[in-house]
Amino acid sequence: MVKPTASDEFGLWLPGELVYSACKAGYDKKIERAKKPPEDRQSIYGFLGSEWDNHRFLASQGAHYQPRHSMSAQLQLAKFAAGLFDKVSLGAWHRSGAEAKKDHFIAAANQMGKQLLEVLPFEPDPEAAETLNQPFKETYFAPGVLRIMRGIALASELSADIQTEVISHYQATALKLGVRAAGCYLYYAQTQLTEDQYCLPVSELEA
Repeated sequence: MVKPTASDEFGLWLPGELVYSACKAGYDKKIERAKKPPEDRQSIYGFLGSEWDNHRFLASQGAHYQPRHSMSAQLQLAKFAAGLFDKVSLGAWHRSGAEAKKDHFIAAANQMGKQLLEVLPFEPDPEAAETLNQPFKETYFAPGVLRIMRGIALASELSADIQTEVISHYQATALKLGVRAAGCYLYYAQTQLTEDQYCLPVSELEA
């Protein structure tokens, strides 16, 4: 029997994580987070930066894996990648003109999850070893996340007939960075985890 690879397990986990994220904080709330100052921990930049730096701290402490949904170096890095793909889902919802309702958020997240499964497997990023040693603000992700934030904020101020190009730009940036973040995750998983630790714990909303 062929054992699932780190890429297989990430692909199984990612669609559900996108739906979880969309349900936990709707895309309308994420647009508001895009308008916060980058130094605000509740901004998109602040939140994703925290995920990245939490991964680095936990990895330095040897806290690589937890079998259940709790903070671990594995989960924080996976969530960082998912957080970037989430912004592509946000763009799909924004472009659709749908109301800010949970079922519309889920539809956009499901659409993105399906599209990502069609381009799997992801591959380890060739620069991952160097990138994972850097604080978030020094990575190539940081300026890209700022561009995504600004794009989301700008698109929210434009009328539907002229916002499409802006949405397409920030979606493209988020998708490109998401693929690279997934590549960093796969490199990390293959070098720091055992095969029986590739399975990612499923996020669950509090009752």
